[in-house]
Amino acid sequence: NAWDFEEVFSNLLDFTRSFPFDPDDEEYYVHLTTGTHVAQICLFLLTEARYFPAKFVQSSPGQEENTAKGTLQIVDLDLSKYNTIAQRFAEERRDRYAALKSGINTRNARFNSMIERIERVAVGSKAPILIMGPTGAGKSQLARRIYELKKDCFQVSGNFVEVNCATLRGDSSMSALFGHIKGAFTGAATGRDGYLKKADKGILFLDEIGELPEDIQPMLLRALEEGVIWPIGATEPLSTNARIIAATNRDLEYEVSDDSFRGDLLARLSVLRIRLPTLAARKEDILPLFLHYAGSEKQLTARLAEALLLFPWPRNVRQLISVAEHANTYGDPGSPFDLPTVEELLAIPVLPLRQNAAEKEAALPSSADNARANASYDDQLLKRLLREEEGLI
Repeated sequence: NAWDFEEVFSNLLDFTRSFPFDPDDEEYYVHLTTGTHVAQICLFLLTEARYFPAKFVQSSPGQEENTAKGTLQIVDLDLSKYNTIAQRFAEERRDRYAALKSGINTRNARFNSMIERIERVAVGSKAPILIMGPTGAGKSQLARRIYELKKDCFQVSGNFVEVNCATLRGDSSMSALFGHIKGAFTGAATGRDGYLKKADKGILFLDEIGELPEDIQPMLLRALEEGVIWPIGATEPLSTNARIIAATNRDLEYEVSDDSFRGDLLARLSVLRIRLPTLAARKEDILPLFLHYAGSEKQLTARLAEALLLFPWPRNVRQLISVAEHANTYGDPGSPFDLPTVEELLAIPVLPLRQNAAEKEAALPSSADNARANASYDDQLLKRLLREEEGLI
């Protein structure tokens, strides 16, 4: 049956395995113009996968009237021979790579290598993604960039739904994530779709996944594995095809060993793992990031640039964005960005965040430069306090 895809493909595949191809001494051509559409598709797939070590022959009728003379064209699927096509693929990859970085010309080699890996893997995979990193490192921004990239590549068509798992507390948490039907409980005057259903065919971003209540974890695992959810009060499950991106600043491996997070859920969520570094570990990117978020073409004075590089950025990119926006708001429109505009923001002592073991390790200086930067900041802060308190501390 030339219209049965499975039958045609199976028979052609059996033929390729039994035929004694000798590509070293013979050339092979597959005529793609004849046969049913099903046969043409099967021939293309098998040739493209090199089961047929052949080139395509495309035939077409002649353009002149009253003539049987037609034309033949050889189609070689080796795309490396087509410079224009190769250039377009390269340009599209560069565009996707730039989009993941929000168009910022970052210079840190380790960070750029990580973004390249995300561009290669995230686009071609439907697996869940776990983004790890310290508070303020840009996890939610990266999750949204990945969503936009997947949408441009037609991997998702639904919405980007973001939920902070720390807010899933109390009796309403189950309803928020899985939904409920009308009359499921007192006050349920109408039905409600949960986050998993709202993100159907899109992305559900589970921020602070380490805060997810333990009683919800097995239900989320089942939803991920089976693609169905049970709204509260429902007698039938609902299907959902939401892709999952989760983020955390906690050491989930430690949480698993402490029995506060399910190991099987962590394994399901972290098929693809991304670890974002601290801003202090990306010293080369501080000035490009500042200029980008300041939203201006103005330049920096040397003393501001030095101060930005010396500051340890305990709140990471989030803190830098605040400083950049402050500089753009209060700076002199006709002059370069200068230190006095943001000096107070860079001199205020910052109380340390409550950190877990993974964050403490990630926050440690990765080089002698980072160590000297932190020491210089402490020295400057101490001098300021001595000056303000007239030496009495």
